[in-house]
Amino acid sequence: MKQENNVTMLEEKIPHGTPQLPFSIHYSEVSAGTANVLYKHWHQEFEFLVVIDGGTNFYLDDNKYELLANEGVFIPPNTLHYATSLQGLPCIFYAFVFHPSFLSDNYKSSLYLSFIKPVLSGRLTFLSHFGSGAAWEKKGFSILMSLADFYQKPLDSHELELKGRIYELWALFTKHASLVQNEGTFLSLHSSKSNLDAALLYMHEHFTDDISLNILAECVCLSASQFCRSFKAQMGLSPFSYLIRYRILKSCALITDSNEKIAAIASLVGFNNVSYFNRSFKSVIGCTPTEYRTNKETYITLQTHRSMHRMP
Repeated sequence: MKQENNVTMLEEKIPHGTPQLPFSIHYSEVSAGTANVLYKHWHQEFEFLVVIDGGTNFYLDDNKYELLANEGVFIPPNTLHYATSLQGLPCIFYAFVFHPSFLSDNYKSSLYLSFIKPVLSGRLTFLSHFGSGAAWEKKGFSILMSLADFYQKPLDSHELELKGRIYELWALFTKHASLVQNEGTFLSLHSSKSNLDAALLYMHEHFTDDISLNILAECVCLSASQFCRSFKAQMGLSPFSYLIRYRILKSCALITDSNEKIAAIASLVGFNNVSYFNRSFKSVIGCTPTEYRTNKETYITLQTHRSMHRMP
């Protein structure tokens, strides 16, 4: 991602979907003559965006694409993107946003190492602008439109169907992807020496402990700064954010499947301060731990369908 002075301020902080199902569908209608179709931002998830009516000028970092109906874009994690009016046309679009863990949260699996990690690192490059060219592009657009059928439905009830279609889409784009031969400086962070497996394993086994950045960096024989850059490039979020998310995910089952007090659960998953646990839980899940325990299904549905692409 290109660096800007205000790049941190442009990060979209609101999670897409839930830790259990990090996938969301957004639908937007923009009236004719509206200058800003989509505000400038970036996030840690993959995104496919398709235009179903009208058109827009779409920007991915320094690249500009004219998107018309039946065309779309693929947006990698940590990529600055926004859209503006194309000749005053209206624009209606769907966006499908999902964290890499939706495809696989087993970072040692062949699936992750062969088909997800190369896209995160930039080793494998998907076609950015698709839909109006080859037959396979039209097929990809068709798969995405079939996912639109799940908009405003409880996505957790259709997880198998969602994953099946995303896997089909991913296989299609992988088959027609470009392989980067010269990895350069950025990809040198992803050599075998900086493989994250040891650090991830340490976090998973010691997530209740007070884990320091230096300990994690030592696991993969890197400096703390090198480790942070490599981790975010491969995982889509910082080591600390990953650890907090992992702890919160672990707490969800304890909240719904036990009668333990919230303070006790916070301590069990590595939080020393229950107030900080409550704030972190609400940031990740979208509600407080008590609300989640009382009405889990309601909050999963609200989180899944909350629109986050239009400015309020």
